[in-house]
Amino acid sequence: MKYGVVGSHVNLTSRIQSYTTGGQILISEATRQDVGQILKIGKQTEVRAKGIEHPITLFEVLGIGGKHKLLLTDIAETLVPLADEIPLRYEVLEANQASGKMANGGLTKVSRKGAEARLETPVPNLSNLKMRLIGSGGQEIPGALYGKVMGAVPGSSTGFSIRFTSVSPEIETLLRGLTASIASADEAGAGRGASSSPVSA
Repeated sequence: MKYGVVGSHVNLTSRIQSYTTGGQILISEATRQDVGQILKIGKQTEVRAKGIEHPITLFEVLGIGGKHKLLLTDIAETLVPLADEIPLRYEVLEANQASGKMANGGLTKVSRKGAEARLETPVPNLSNLKMRLIGSGGQEIPGALYGKVMGAVPGSSTGFSIRFTSVSPEIETLLRGLTASIASADEAGAGRGASSSPVSA
């Protein structure tokens, strides 16, 4: 025989899980209250999930205290500003299906785990995107890039923070090369600055 779990709580859990990124834990208000004050909570977000009548408030779990004393490792990486924006085309994924409506944008800052991007149409927080990067000749760069919109960039009407959820090998190689070359250039510039500065006795 085979056993499974069904019901509204399972559906709600599945919806909440769909909003997470790698290494992230999200919980509902009910779970937060049940566990109590030992939880260390980060950002909270309100979402409208498919099949759920009312908006859901989600809480990011950063750790748990008490006898456990566990904290999640900080997975943030420094975003490197690009000298020239990398053009892209993107579409919003709905229930793991592509919408088919393409829009234009561009990466303005990158790391190997995320980016800041200019998107020509507003995209709700925690939306999933499929992105295709465009080369200097106007052709698509081989490989796909998937990400989740984490929020708007402060002070910008078109800038959004994106956390990568799936990166093809070709795009990963490109991102690794970009971040390495910019870091090398920064180090070289810092070295020249240090050598030209006066030395005090």
